[in-house]
Amino acid sequence: MRLAILIAVAAALLLVGCTLFGGNPQETPTPTATATPLESPTGTERQCPSNCDDGNPCTTDLCSAVTNFQCAHESLFGPRPGCTGDAGNCSTHSCAEGACGTVPVVPCCGNGVCEAGEDCGTCPADCGCATGTICCGGACNAPACSSDTGCRIANASCTYTYCDNPGTCNATCSQRPKTCNNADGCCPDGCDYLTDNNCQAYSKGTWANARSRLSVRVDALGMRICSLDVGREQNWLALQISFKYDYPEGSATISPSQFSVIDEALGLNMTAAQPPGDCATFDAGFLLTNSTIVGPASGEMTKLIYFYPDGRRVSVASKDIIFTAQPGERYIWLVVPS
Repeated sequence: MRLAILIAVAAALLLVGCTLFGGNPQETPTPTATATPLESPTGTERQCPSNCDDGNPCTTDLCSAVTNFQCAHESLFGPRPGCTGDAGNCSTHSCAEGACGTVPVVPCCGNGVCEAGEDCGTCPADCGCATGTICCGGACNAPACSSDTGCRIANASCTYTYCDNPGTCNATCSQRPKTCNNADGCCPDGCDYLTDNNCQAYSKGTWANARSRLSVRVDALGMRICSLDVGREQNWLALQISFKYDYPEGSATISPSQFSVIDEALGLNMTAAQPPGDCATFDAGFLLTNSTIVGPASGEMTKLIYFYPDGRRVSVASKDIIFTAQPGERYIWLVVPS
């Protein structure tokens, strides 16, 4: 009985299903949207504070969603505005670990240590030069000279030595020839006994090799009284000179104009002249003339040269006998009264 009831119910269900889905079913209508308002937030929107400045120059002040809208401060390192500049004692202000402190400056001029990067030029306080040296181009060196005496050169009696720019980096020693000066121990080129008493004067009777192969000697210098005519006389000086040519070939021409006599006591510089009166007559064969030639054939030759002291009384004093062998060259004998 129970089985029959179950079979009847299943058949009924099958029949109903075929009726619902087997024909032309109607479309289900689309629901119409209704204007349901959105729900407003119940809390306030989150944002950063208006100011996060912590007043520390060694931090960066931050605030964002990353910091959950809270102020954050990151540490800065090194010199920063508000934490920079000289702190004294070879240190400078600088940031470290979020705080402003000091760090040493290296190299530092003034710490008493000559450090790498410093020299006597950039930091004389730490890298000063020792006594006797000076700083030139960043290095300590002794100047080339500090005075003229530091430039003296051995065996340079005829040279003045000078220290130019003494005691400086540009100091140099220079040499300049001495001029004709008395009592300086030097007879420079172009000077002689008349202009410099350091130059040699030849005494009477000494031969001088005055020119190539030609030797000259002063034999005597004396007073001559020349009679012009009856009752008229003049005082002259007569110089006796000897010549010789020391070579078997060649010769030399000697002129009286090459000789002069200086009498410093009278202030006279006397040149050779033709004697007057009996002096010219008696000494005619002995007078030196412009045509006198000295050579091997003549051998040693002795001649007289006359000088007129311009009517003055010749003093008994030393006199200089000058022989100009050639232009620019003079030989001097000092004739001293006996």
